[in-house]
Amino acid sequence: MRTLTAILILSLLSSPANAQSSAVDFDDVIDPSDGPRVTTAAVDRTSTEWFGIRLLGGTAYIPGWSYGDDGGVAPMVHLELSFFTLRWRHFYWEILRLGGGFPGVFGGGTQLGVPFALDDAGRHELRVGLHVTVFATFPVPTWSGLALSYLYHLRSGAKLEVGLQQYSFLPGAALSIGLKL
Repeated sequence: MRTLTAILILSLLSSPANAQSSAVDFDDVIDPSDGPRVTTAAVDRTSTEWFGIRLLGGTAYIPGWSYGDDGGVAPMVHLELSFFTLRWRHFYWEILRLGGGFPGVFGGGTQLGVPFALDDAGRHELRVGLHVTVFATFPVPTWSGLALSYLYHLRSGAKLEVGLQQYSFLPGAALSIGLKL
């Protein structure tokens, strides 16, 4: 019975009446390359970034933090605003960084570095820089060090930023997440 059903189905599918309707007209096939395309226009790597905001969280060694004379490791949370990042093809300068949080109350600084495009369109960017920051509670550039950031350039012109800040004068490190316009 199963063999008879299979033969009947195969004969119906291969009949001349179905052959005409099931034939594929290759002129009607939609070519995927004719459909909407994702814009891969190159990002302008030299436009000024007027404003940025980032949240940093990490730890730092603070003298006198613990009960002992040696100090200790303290948690760190900061909100930072950046203004006027000038960008050249092989160099960037974040002119002004202002921020505050725990510990350190309020401070400001600058950052210089080198950008690296990670794809042909420039949407994925890696930045390596040196930041110098002075906080009001520490009158020397205590929060200075290296900065490593990954930026994703959105089609709107904004950039999502994820980074790592390393601090040298008061040893520490912080992860950051932010947005640049």
